[in-house]
Amino acid sequence: MSPESRDAWLAGQCDLLGLPRSTWYDRGAEPSTLNLELMRRLDEEYTAHPFYGSRRMTAVLRRAGYVVNRKRVLRLMRPMGLAAIYPQPALSHPDPDHRLYPYLLRGVTVTGPDQVWSTDFTHLTPTLAAFWLAVFEVTQVVGCARQKKAGLAKLWWKMTEIDIPPLTPEATRDIVQTYIAKQGMLIEAPGLFVGHVVKQSGGNPQAIADMLNDSSKERRVDKRKIRELRHAAGVRYFDFTPVLIVALAAVVGARYLAIGTGDTEVVHLRRDAGGGRDLHPGVPV
Repeated sequence: MSPESRDAWLAGQCDLLGLPRSTWYDRGAEPSTLNLELMRRLDEEYTAHPFYGSRRMTAVLRRAGYVVNRKRVLRLMRPMGLAAIYPQPALSHPDPDHRLYPYLLRGVTVTGPDQVWSTDFTHLTPTLAAFWLAVFEVTQVVGCARQKKAGLAKLWWKMTEIDIPPLTPEATRDIVQTYIAKQGMLIEAPGLFVGHVVKQSGGNPQAIADMLNDSSKERRVDKRKIRELRHAAGVRYFDFTPVLIVALAAVVGARYLAIGTGDTEVVHLRRDAGGGRDLHPGVPV
């Protein structure tokens, strides 16, 4: 179809194709306000949990108060290109005409700083961009490590330490309850879960975020998983340093006291006429 064609008018082109002109002029209905709101919620949820499929998305929307079924969620997810990410075969199909670049570091041993540089592309939402910019202002990367854990340790060692006061149990409880309601988590005993997170986190914001993130990956959090939920911030250690100091002082003191308790006579040093020195026992004590 070519509306700008001068050789054939629009009606004639529609007749040639057997297409009603009403179909050509029809532009379709605009998305409703509710559909736009649902698509926005789906995009936010998919950004936070890209492994959620249509069934999980339907459950999340229903817990948020929307009356939707799976067919409607699928119809909204397809134009947005949203699909659950999970292990499956043949995820990557390169173009046969794509140029293959050689790996320049093959066989190269990195022996010093500034020998090899690397670039990385990271997708950030507008809400995370400010956070990463703040991190980059106080972060200094001092080296490269093969192990991910070691690399993170070096990175955090060079970050400015910020003293964050612990949250109160009431504030922690409000955060956990708000997160459960927003994420639509399936929890067998919500009260037990909230109390367990409050106890294990100790008011540490990072511990609260880690525990909630780990729990949101489960399809259903039962009582057994709640009891198994642990965090290093909730571990309490008893400081034995004062006990060891007192015990060491007692041992040293007893050692010095035992030196003189076994002596029964005084030994004194006497110089004889020839210039020599002899030890002579004195008067018994």
